[in-house]
Order: sequence, then C-alpha cells, then structure tokens
Amino acid sequence: VIFEASCAACHAGGGNVVARGKTLDRAALVANDAEDVETIVRLGRKQMPGFGEACAPKPACTFGARLSDDDVAAVARFVEARADDGQWSAGPGAGP
Repeated sequence: VIFEASCAACHAGGGNVVARGKTLDRAALVANDAEDVETIVRLGRKQMPGFGEACAPKPACTFGARLSDDDVAAVARFVEARADDGQWSAGPGAGP
C-alpha cells in the first residue's frame, strides 16, 4: 500500500518514468550504484526526492507526506525483495 501510494507514480512495476534506465531491477540498481535503497528512499538522490522524515534540504524532498522510518524500511525491503526475485516483470503488487 505504501509503495503504491508513494512510489508507483514514478516506479510502477519497477520501472522509472523519469529516467528509463534507472529501474528497480537488481541489474539496474547495481549499474546505477543505487544498491542502498533505504537511504535513497529516505534522503533522495539526484532526481528522486527523499521521502523520510529526516530529508533535507527541502528542495530534495517530496512535496507529499513524509514516511516514518518504519515505512521507509518497509518500502526498501519490498523493493529489495522484488529486485532479487525478478517480480518487477510480473507487474505491480500490493507491497507494504
């Protein structure tokens, strides 16, 4: 539910509507030096805004509601699990 509400607008099905080559499958995460998913979700990186409560400076953060540390960790676990088991190609799932 959290992934669908906060992430799927840009990352539906593990894709990336902003930067096509920066998907959420394992090969792309490795190739783009983006393996620390939890930190990227929490603080943002380049074009991806941060969603964590500690995100700063403000322009680097989402305009929407911030996620708790537990929610950030849950989203990261969901992304990691799908990246490892190849489920992104199966389409969007319920997620955390």
